[in-house]
Parts: sequence; C-alpha cells; structure tokens
Amino acid sequence: MNAFCALAEAAEQRWAEFDGGKVRYGGGTAVPLKPSQQAAADEFAEYYATPRGQHPRSHPLSLTSLGAIANFMPLAQIELTAPRSLLFIAGEKAHSRYYSEDAYAQAPEPRELHIVPGAGHVDLYDKVELIPWGKLTGFFDKHL
Repeated sequence: MNAFCALAEAAEQRWAEFDGGKVRYGGGTAVPLKPSQQAAADEFAEYYATPRGQHPRSHPLSLTSLGAIANFMPLAQIELTAPRSLLFIAGEKAHSRYYSEDAYAQAPEPRELHIVPGAGHVDLYDKVELIPWGKLTGFFDKHL
C-alpha cells in the first residue's frame, strides 16, 4: 500500500466514524519498510508491545491518526522557538539521531546537541543509567 492509499483509507474511516461506525485500530506502516527502517520498527515494538512500555490506558494507534501524523511538520517553524534555549539529546545508535541533528542545525541559538554514547532511541525512555542527568541538570540550571 502506498502513502496515498493509506491516507485515502484513513479519510474513509473518518467518515465511517462520523457516521457512528467503530474506531479501527491498526499497526504497521502506511508503506512497506526498507530493511534499514525495520530495525527502528523492531525497537519500537520491543518497547511499546511489551510490558516494558505498555500502560493500562494505552491503546493502538487509530487508523484516522494517519492524517495527523502525515501532516506533522515539527521543523516547519523551529525558528519561532527563539530566543528560548534548546537542548537536543539523542542516542548514538538511535535510528532517529538524524532528526535531532537536523533540528539542531535549523534551530536558532542558544542551542545544544548532546549525543549519548551507546544509546538507541527508546533506551533514553527508561534506561535511567543512560539518561544524561548531569547534562539535563546543568542545562536547566543555566537556562531556567
């Protein structure tokens, strides 16, 4: 399924829900994953699909959420954060590290980028021994 078809399906589902239909939940992706992307999907599944990251009130992503996700452009107006200080933290091995590096490159000063050695993306959710507490404390002490 391509991204256009996935968005069309999500739009149809919005109408179905508007008309009183049941919410549909789905997993996976709108398009087939490349081998380089599969590791990221596996990392998220290892966290969110296990007791490690589950919460009693959590539920799968609804099909209609695809539209909002497709329209989420987090860097579109990053310059509006000025003059607020920004600290970007990314794991050295995180599949998403480039997001932090791109955001850092586009962000106005003052800004910092901190790479956590050996950490993946979800490692920084709950592996407290990897969380750079000193960097966080120092940054907030300086900028708050």
